[in-house]
Amino acid sequence: MDNSTLTIKKHILNENIHKIKAHLNPTTSILAVVKSNAYGFGLVEVAQVLQDEVDVTGFGVAHISEAIELREHGITKPIMLLAGMSEEGVELCVEHDIQILLHNLETLTWLDSFHGKHPQSTFRVNLKINTHFNRFGFKLGSELDTLIPLLKARPWLTINSTYSHPIEGEIAHSDLTIKQHTLYMDAIQTLKNAGINPGKLHFCNSGASEWFGEAHHDMVRLGRRLYMDSIFEDYRIGITEPMTWTATILERKHLNPHDTSGYNRAFTAITPTDIAIINVGYGDGLMLYKQSPLMPVMIHGQKAHVVAVCMDTAIVDVTGIDCNIGDRVVLFGTQDGHTLTSQEVAAVISDEGVSITTMLSNRVIREYIDE
Repeated sequence: MDNSTLTIKKHILNENIHKIKAHLNPTTSILAVVKSNAYGFGLVEVAQVLQDEVDVTGFGVAHISEAIELREHGITKPIMLLAGMSEEGVELCVEHDIQILLHNLETLTWLDSFHGKHPQSTFRVNLKINTHFNRFGFKLGSELDTLIPLLKARPWLTINSTYSHPIEGEIAHSDLTIKQHTLYMDAIQTLKNAGINPGKLHFCNSGASEWFGEAHHDMVRLGRRLYMDSIFEDYRIGITEPMTWTATILERKHLNPHDTSGYNRAFTAITPTDIAIINVGYGDGLMLYKQSPLMPVMIHGQKAHVVAVCMDTAIVDVTGIDCNIGDRVVLFGTQDGHTLTSQEVAAVISDEGVSITTMLSNRVIREYIDE
């Protein structure tokens, strides 16, 4: 096989949901965020695995095209659009039963226009509160005060949920996140005082859900946490990474001191060095590591390190490791009873695991197994 392979164990996804639910408030459900090809794991395949999970009450996507793809593959649970759209998107959302994000007055104008042409139409929207992330949403104060009478004047529009997004959710006990939540709850109270039902409440992303129990509310929006445990030891609950990314050794070379390998002499041997050329490069999603020569990989359960990356191949220092052409190399995952997690790799290169998986291109073959 010329391509590298990402093998995903479906049953581990189910097990992770159950572990997460056990650590949420009893009445809190899960919105599975599957945007960007489900963080590289496969949009449709992940949604199909989670469709029958009773604690997963819906899916979150960034683009209408993602939602349509889910509908075309039999996903029937609610789908929430988590980002803005163009006016043309309103009709598509109605046609495919996609919940619209209400984050500015322009969107409300577009809904007015559609309703004017289709007087029997109704909308269930998700209202975004801007608690200083400053991406989408209405701020508490004049912006929300302007919106409230407009909402009350439109009986054909119902708020399905009201939510906000933490800036530092991955930082345990972040003062900023706690302040954001206070602003969010003030906005909720403002809506209620005006006689508007805010619908379901949700604030936490994956990181905040691990430490901020007070903010679990009706639902949490989980992406990274479906696949990876907390970076903080105190908040780890035994989430198992369900994936293994493997490549193949295509060639072996021996370098003498001062020999180089890779574009622009990316690697220079200081001592006698054995290298292996593997069939994965930045065209497959390894671009994040171009300047990170300490990136670990595993060969026969032993650690080796990437020293250079090309478009279609990477160069690995395999000095002292007994390996041959055709042997498998694990970029993250399990091999011979040993594990190298994506979070471990991410820590070495000062990134996070979902950045690694989301970058994986469609050249990487996704393989789904039941056990």
